[in-house]
Amino acid sequence: DVIITSEYMVEKIILEGEVLETDFSELEYGGNIGQTYWDFCKAFDPDNKYAIPYFWGTLGLLYNTTMVDEEAVQSWDVCWDETYENNIIMENSMRDCFVAPLKRMGESINTKDKDVLQQALDQLLEQKPLVQAYYVDQSRDAMISGEAAIAQIYSGDATVAMEYNEDLNYVVPAEGSNIWIDCAFLPKTCQHKEEAMKFIDFLCREDVGLANFEYIYYATPNDAVYAQLDEEYKSDHTIFPEEEVLEKCEVFTYLGSEMDSYYNSLWKELKAN
Repeated sequence: DVIITSEYMVEKIILEGEVLETDFSELEYGGNIGQTYWDFCKAFDPDNKYAIPYFWGTLGLLYNTTMVDEEAVQSWDVCWDETYENNIIMENSMRDCFVAPLKRMGESINTKDKDVLQQALDQLLEQKPLVQAYYVDQSRDAMISGEAAIAQIYSGDATVAMEYNEDLNYVVPAEGSNIWIDCAFLPKTCQHKEEAMKFIDFLCREDVGLANFEYIYYATPNDAVYAQLDEEYKSDHTIFPEEEVLEKCEVFTYLGSEMDSYYNSLWKELKAN
């Protein structure tokens, strides 16, 4: 009855006509969600009719400060530095993995230019001998245990890893990256709309949102929760990036079925070689 997923998948399902239009102003606690985050959602839900923000963050680099120079990780170029051969972890996720070469080239992460995407693949193929592994959830544990020097990772996972290993730090490279935003919505197949809306409202409630934040450590779009946070959290730029970082980042959008197929072919080529 309620689905929570990320931006471009929400857009894909909206375009397929599989999402219920919803008036979130009916929610008692919906007003806790800040306008900034509704604006993020407009990249894929222009009129804010279908999805309500749940958590958000960035994609960046988690690095071991005893193994990597701070200056080096200010650019995605570090992921092609032979100094870190077999010490680099990349996201085992098609769109996320391509962020690094696309931003490195100064291109949009939502480009539909096949020539540009082919160039991005060429860079990833060039990089592959340096890559220890393509991970998602395992990246955090590998970095905590010191198995790698650098990992392309989501900001929330980076925050948790840094709590377990004081040698770790996180950065969004200067070329920019992805701002991801997870959203809740009601699918067309929702059978209990009233209860589903009550559950979403429950998630927006201040005390529930605070408990959720303290458990997950991803950035909250709930202004009432943010107002209660200690300064150590508010000033943590891994969780809440500075404005100049966000200005260089983009929200993923759905590129259409043709581009989905093209991306899949590129991804298969990368993983096969």
